[in-house]
Amino acid sequence: MVILVEHIVTHHVAVMKIAMNRAASGSINCEWDVLERIMKPSNNEDRTRHLVRRIDFGHTLNMDKQNVSYIVMEYLPGNPVGIIGLLGGNELLSKVAEFGLQLLKAIYDLHCLGYVHRDIKPENVGLYNDNILVLYDLGLARFYINQEGRVREPRCLCGMRGTDEWASLTAELGRDQGRIDDLWGWFYVLVEWINCASKYPLCWAPFDDYPDLRHLCKSSIFPAKYVLRNCPPEFFKIQCYLRCLDRDDSPNYFYLATLLDDLKKRANGVKLVKPLQPTSDKDAERAERLSQLELEHF
Repeated sequence: MVILVEHIVTHHVAVMKIAMNRAASGSINCEWDVLERIMKPSNNEDRTRHLVRRIDFGHTLNMDKQNVSYIVMEYLPGNPVGIIGLLGGNELLSKVAEFGLQLLKAIYDLHCLGYVHRDIKPENVGLYNDNILVLYDLGLARFYINQEGRVREPRCLCGMRGTDEWASLTAELGRDQGRIDDLWGWFYVLVEWINCASKYPLCWAPFDDYPDLRHLCKSSIFPAKYVLRNCPPEFFKIQCYLRCLDRDDSPNYFYLATLLDDLKKRANGVKLVKPLQPTSDKDAERAERLSQLELEHF
């Protein structure tokens, strides 16, 4: 159960998530562990700008007198759709690129801490002051690395985790998720933002009751022009790059960020330099340009 609460002294409004029974307490405890790791002082850099921050954690009694867990987090009243939906043309493209970069940074930070989110979708994104995007609802987050820092071996079949409409195809098929699956969710959110004025922002939205059709739409054999209708050319490059990644691959977040940065500049009428290609990490020119981009966006 999720409710709004107010501090009796400061009147600060926050969100409280309470487990309804002992079984649900496990999810609350796991989410608390993730939030605690996000705010850990020993982190190499601040990971809290685009990831939700915890306020309190504890235990209480439910209606059956069972000891259950609760967690209190910051309240994020805004949502990008409310802003994007009022825009069109280049203003729409610029704002989608701006929020897309911030959401990518949130996912990047979470991955740097060793977690995959597993439920990236528009409803799990909030805003501060209508301009700072924050990713929340980390109840499904899971370590993708082991104690040695290596990517964990995939489980044969672990069941669907996430939300069908924005989940990757492999996630829908019940396979173990990795960083690439979060990026597919991120990408589908961007496509929905582009088409948020449409009745069906994603081309598979009318097929909720037909999972096989939705799976076909998400597969590599389905024409991109239907999935990415009304989308800018940069989105086709993003889709092409994501299709090259497997579960255990380390994504080139900065290449993706560069594509969105190019989109934002083009929408704002800025002349573009030579586009960045997803080449080897040993490419000195690429490393220098990524460092510049990291300073600006990351």
